[in-house]
Order: sequence, then structure tokens, then C-alpha cells
Amino acid sequence: MPLIKLKIYVSHFVTKDFTGKFVKTILMNANPELQSIFEGKDQPTPKPIRITPLLNEGDEKPVYPRIIITRFGESSGRPRQEPKPISVGGAYNVYIGYREPLELQIALAVSRLTSGLEFDYGSSRVKVKLIEYERIDTTAPEDFNSVRVYFITPALFVDPFAKISLAESRDKARRFIPHPAVVFSVNVYDIFKDEYVRNIIRLSYALVESHTILNTVTKTWYYYDGKWLPGVIGYAKYFLRRNTPERAKRAIREILRDAMEMGVGSGRAAGFGFVKIKFG
Repeated sequence: MPLIKLKIYVSHFVTKDFTGKFVKTILMNANPELQSIFEGKDQPTPKPIRITPLLNEGDEKPVYPRIIITRFGESSGRPRQEPKPISVGGAYNVYIGYREPLELQIALAVSRLTSGLEFDYGSSRVKVKLIEYERIDTTAPEDFNSVRVYFITPALFVDPFAKISLAESRDKARRFIPHPAVVFSVNVYDIFKDEYVRNIIRLSYALVESHTILNTVTKTWYYYDGKWLPGVIGYAKYFLRRNTPERAKRAIREILRDAMEMGVGSGRAAGFGFVKIKFG
């Protein structure tokens, strides 16, 4: 599954939206065939595409209205204030991951961006042009004993145990503790649909969270569709058990590679769950 990085120039506008919406609008204007992929009701879940919001060119911090909770137990309630408008304009990075069948549609969108696009976004007329294109290597090393997962954009974890217990799909309760089975549940489902339970157990056993994990992950409130909603950011470190069987190691490498390419959790096609992974 390819992962590409685009550096784009964006003309000035002001927004209160999560800028994943803007990136999705760019791609649908560049290739209208992608609209059915992003918004079609008959599309499979999870969707075969993931995007990021706009990322600052230098430090790649995502651009969106947010309130980050920096101290455990602080300000647990939903924010009451309106978000401050964000001024957008200049060069930004965007990552796009997709399944192989979308190769031609993505290539067409990228090709059209090289010539530049102009479209209405909210009350603004916006111009976007591709500056650089890069294909990202997401190979997981054969041998590693630890892994750090950096949640660059808010992660919205999907509960694997709801699926295992055959709970009704309308149960939308969220999970927030970054246990490996919770973090990577969507990736396991994408890759090992027919052996979902076995690989959830395998992952839960093989990756052991660091004792510092509750110091390195935190909550962010992000503003989306007129509401403040909670997501997970920061990073989580996991250790690979020394006696993990080779077959389980291969499965975990596939899961981690998929997470690098397609993100984690739900909302990946809207810009959520973008992770970077470093191996030790």
C-alpha cells in the first residue's frame, strides 16, 4: 500500500475547521472520481484511503483548532469557548495513503495538482499547487525490540472487544488507553479479517507497553462540525517480548507497516490517526 507525501502551496484563507476537511476538498476537486471514495455510502469500512490535515512544512505539526491537556486530570470537561480562527497560507505537507486499486485515481489527482487548482472553500476563493512529491518507504525492520508510535493527528481508537463480543454496531463508546490491541485494531481487521481474534490476542501478548506510557500520551480537544471532541496525541512506547514466535513477529511487522501507511483508528479518511513509527 503506497504512502505519498505532497508539499503544496496554499493561498491565504481563514478557517475554524479541522483542515483534514480542506485536504479532502483538494483531492475531490483534483479528481471528482474520489468523491465517491470519500463520501459514497456504499464504500467498504474502513475506507481504502487515508489523508492528513495540513502539516506545517518545518516541524510537520498539524493545523487544526485544538486545546491540548498537558497535565493528567486537568480540565477534563468539554471546552466551552469557541475556537480561535486559524490563518492558513503558504507551504504545507500532506500525506496520503491508499490501497493499490486507487493508484490511477490518486495519480490523476496529483497530476492535476501540478498545474494548480482554484476552488471555493467556505467564503474564500483558494488556490492550491503541488510543489514536491515523494513516495515514503514504510518497510518495518526484520529485527527490533521496541517501537515508538507517535500520534501526529488525533487518534480515535476503535474497540476490538466490541467486535469480538459481537456487540451491536450502534454502540459508539470510545476507548482512550493506548493498549496495542486498541491502537491497531483497525489495522488487524484490514489485514487479518479472517483471523481477527487470533491476531488481536497475538498483538496484545507480544507488544508490552512502557511504564511511562501514561506520561507520554495525552488528550487533545479538536473542533469538528461545530463540536469539541476528544482524541489521543503524544507517543506510546512498546517493547517486543523476547520469546515472541517468529510467525507472530511477521504479523506484527505487517500490522505496523499498515499503520504507517494507512494510520490507526477511525476517521483516517478525514485526517485522523496519522502516526509515525520509530523502531529500536
